[in-house]
Amino acid sequence: MRALALILCWTAVAAAQDFGALAKATLALRSALETGRPDDATKALRAIQDQYAFGDTPAQRDAVAAVGKAARSWDVRIRHGAFRALAALRARGSSRYLARWLDPPAILRGPVPPSCLEAIRAAGAIADTATLRTLKKLTRHEDVAIAETAILALGGYRRLPTPHRKRLAFGLVNQLRQMSLEPPMPRKGKPSTMKAGTGKKNEKAKGARSPKERVQLATAMVKALQALTGQKHRALEAWVKWKERAERLRDPF
Repeated sequence: MRALALILCWTAVAAAQDFGALAKATLALRSALETGRPDDATKALRAIQDQYAFGDTPAQRDAVAAVGKAARSWDVRIRHGAFRALAALRARGSSRYLARWLDPPAILRGPVPPSCLEAIRAAGAIADTATLRTLKKLTRHEDVAIAETAILALGGYRRLPTPHRKRLAFGLVNQLRQMSLEPPMPRKGKPSTMKAGTGKKNEKAKGARSPKERVQLATAMVKALQALTGQKHRALEAWVKWKERAERLRDPF
């Protein structure tokens, strides 16, 4: 009995130390942000990830808020560290801290901001239902890197309620099939045609993809479907058949 009492006492002390460790890491992060110490901030972000599971609800809430503040940092190391921390913590509602980077211009004037891709990845890991529509929209972005990253992020939504999860998976299968049916792009250098009665050149249809881009996005869709459904299919035909079977099942997962 005495040994058992000692074990229980030690467990309680260890738990208390862990609770304190999360609060201490949160305080360290806030201090580092206020005084502009990137190295200390990234160290505190890692400590929060390590101690988060041991904290009580108020401590966890404070930690997520501090990480959210770090996600708005001008320093890219801190910002990306915060994105990765949010992805690891997966706290419900925390994708709101990524909102600024989940709204890239429809047409980019230069390279994709790395923070945009990091934020999309983090949003997929958090898998907030409120962010799902945004990610779906980004899967059709003109920039192939953004579209690919958003498609892969959808694979993180495997914790959705079954009806919503089915709808998302079916949508990906339909998108994969639609991409296979799109007509090929004109070859470069081919003389352009004229629109009847307008005198204007035909332009590439909005959302049209090169063969290389289609393969890239189709591969991402297959990976997302595998993560979302637990299936290992790779070919379009196999996914179409899976969808036909799954439509008849209440829970195909």
